[in-house]
Amino acid sequence: PDAPLGVQGYRASHVENVYDFYKPNLESEYPVVDGHLSISCYFRALDSCHKLFGERFERSEGSAFSLQNYDYALFHSPFTKLVRKSFARMTYLDWKAGAQDADVDPAFRELTPEQSYTDGALAKAFQEVS
Repeated sequence: PDAPLGVQGYRASHVENVYDFYKPNLESEYPVVDGHLSISCYFRALDSCHKLFGERFERSEGSAFSLQNYDYALFHSPFTKLVRKSFARMTYLDWKAGAQDADVDPAFRELTPEQSYTDGALAKAFQEVS
């Protein structure tokens, strides 16, 4: 009741134990950061939350889920382009599930999730249509 931000309705979260950003040497002022691993973790979490949110929506509403069903989305944004890439990623996930049409290379459907996290052509194509 006294929360500064109340969240109602469907929500999803993801937790993963990965050393993409950690401080192994407490004497050091700076952490160790693996940027590529960190981005992959971020997109895995986004994929997981998008899927879980969609499953909860479909179970409750009895209708197919798509990106159009979101009222809003909250993203952690360590850098500004990541939010844009996140919306592009969700557009890609919808397209891959058949929930929306996009004039993009059909070969993108054949990428594994890990390949899709770092594919520059996929990121650019879906940023243009999102």
